[in-house]
Amino acid sequence: MNNPTLDAYQQVFAMACIVGRAAGYHGTETVLQQQLQQDLSFYLSHVPPVDPIKSASTADASVTPVLGNWELVWGPAVLEEVIDGVPTGVADNSLFVAKCDAVSFPGSPSVMPAYVVAIAGTNPNSLYDWGDEDFSVSAVVNWTTYDPSGFTPSPYVAGTPFISKGTATGIQNLLRLVSPDTAAAPGTSLEQFLNHAKPIRIRPLFSAATASAALYRLPLHFT
Repeated sequence: MNNPTLDAYQQVFAMACIVGRAAGYHGTETVLQQQLQQDLSFYLSHVPPVDPIKSASTADASVTPVLGNWELVWGPAVLEEVIDGVPTGVADNSLFVAKCDAVSFPGSPSVMPAYVVAIAGTNPNSLYDWGDEDFSVSAVVNWTTYDPSGFTPSPYVAGTPFISKGTATGIQNLLRLVSPDTAAAPGTSLEQFLNHAKPIRIRPLFSAATASAALYRLPLHFT
């Protein structure tokens, strides 16, 4: 179904806002993930049902008709970081993947299927987001040797591409996320899902002026 109201880029931006809804809740990682999944059921199709959530959803179902016909195909997955043995109690990183079978991009005469990788921006309630991702820029990581499974900051060398430690940490977190058993594509990582989806055009989603703006291209480098 082609959207009669929002163009493709507006739909993508809308999902950037939707994944950020996880920032409005507090609780354990499981509760945060299920709350986001419950909210997604107002906007996307094929969202697996979850147990009733104590926090009432503030999702706006009136958005659905203008958003388009998108279905949830991976996640959502949420990371609640543990610092010095104490969980943060908030969604420090959140992610889902949605698919639409017929998307018309402005300036292109063709209609094609597309995936949107929705990465949440900075959670204003997460000190971890602010300190360990957004502001962790004084230490850098060599991009040419960067391995998301484990990395060590190194001294800056002129002429060599580097990324900030905060960006390296954020991409590591995203690639470690696994879709929960009660979510879409359970038991798979984002990398595994995107590798399987390669024959279909993939459109990454990011939120401008947030942590995800620096992160949105990096997962595709490792798929």
